[in-house]
Amino acid sequence: MKRRLFWLLLGLLAVLVACMALGLGPFGRLGTSPAPGGKVRVTASFYTMAEFARQVGGDRVDVTTMIPAGVEPHEFLPTTQDIAGAYKSQVFVYNGAGLEPWADKISGDLGAGGVVVVNASDGIDLMAGEGSAYDPHVWLDPVLAQREVDNIRDGLIRADPKDRSVYEQNTAAYNQKLAALDGAFRSGLASCARRDIVTSHQAFTYLGKRYGLDVMAISGLSPDEEPPPQKLAEVARFARQHNIHYIFFERLVNPKLSQTIATEVGAQTLVFDPLEGLTQQEAGRGEDYLSVQRENLANLRRAMECGS
Repeated sequence: MKRRLFWLLLGLLAVLVACMALGLGPFGRLGTSPAPGGKVRVTASFYTMAEFARQVGGDRVDVTTMIPAGVEPHEFLPTTQDIAGAYKSQVFVYNGAGLEPWADKISGDLGAGGVVVVNASDGIDLMAGEGSAYDPHVWLDPVLAQREVDNIRDGLIRADPKDRSVYEQNTAAYNQKLAALDGAFRSGLASCARRDIVTSHQAFTYLGKRYGLDVMAISGLSPDEEPPPQKLAEVARFARQHNIHYIFFERLVNPKLSQTIATEVGAQTLVFDPLEGLTQQEAGRGEDYLSVQRENLANLRRAMECGS
């Protein structure tokens, strides 16, 4: 984790130096500007933040997602062009809680340049992840997702107060859908034969706590980190002791570790999507946060042997 953060920050420093050389930043050539048609120009760090911003902003916003479809955000490093686009935005939305260390580094500079910066997890009680780090995956809990949507609403209102009522109405409508999703999870997982699951990485702390799941993760907060052999042995013991029949994997990450554990304990694999980004295929099918979460619920019910 520390090595990954070091290289990410070193790469970010190189990008920032390049930006300064080009005169980018609040004191350089770029400044915030509306999108065509007078829409509020929004830059979001990754898919779910962009989806929430679109739901709140509706036709009043033009949203750009920094991390493209199919790219895992834990290892993402923005280019000079990415950062230049953020400086031109009127609103910059990121999750925070350590998911995007590069965003933490530029947020103060963006704010000084007139960009409204929204840390969507602001005000949420964060839970411990691996080591001293927090688990940033708050958006997977539909209740906490509503808090993030509220924070994005407040940011858009600061940037565009004349359309306050639109943002408030859109937020209320979307939060109602998130509340219905929470209800579906509560009822769908109420009567299950088991409460234990094995996931590919530590992304389900909040969702697990919300719905009473005992989650064992193969990898830590970053899905690309290779766990030591003793960790793999611990996961295999857990799976055997709890008679686990399905090992979850993610579409944006190599499923090798999940498949290895599944083979060792005689289980199958099943998708549990942390919604860190959509694949190209999902985006092409018009999938969104709500539809992917409903698929997650269906797969949880299958793995946990829930009643009809």
